[in-house]
Amino acid sequence: MKMELKELVRSECAKIGDQLKKHVKQGSFKMNIKSRFYANKDMDLSTESDFSDVEDAVRKHIFYLIGEEVEAWEQSSKHYDRTLEMVKEAFENKCQALRESYLEVEHFIEDISEPASRECMIYLNKKYCKVTQPEDMS
Repeated sequence: MKMELKELVRSECAKIGDQLKKHVKQGSFKMNIKSRFYANKDMDLSTESDFSDVEDAVRKHIFYLIGEEVEAWEQSSKHYDRTLEMVKEAFENKCQALRESYLEVEHFIEDISEPASRECMIYLNKKYCKVTQPEDMS
């Protein structure tokens, strides 16, 4: 059961990855990042001493903008929430099947525990099973 659920999660995560990849490649995604980057007047680079520091600050800010854009995509698409719900449902279905199997076994055990069935089982054991007594160890 654990492996089946892991495979379901892997498969669904791959689908989400493919959908996100398509979204990121859209022109609107790139335009949103560019326009938000150029519109940012709060990014003060005057305190950076050399070009590599400026480059690092710009890179971090772009990563931040991409992260926000991906988060907005997830909030609107609800891919994660739907996948989580699907996995929970699959888990609950498998647990229900196990409960039902357990109850079947429990009912079977109760049936053979009744006196008439017990007597029948004792008779069958005596007739068809060779019962050996332990040897005297003294």
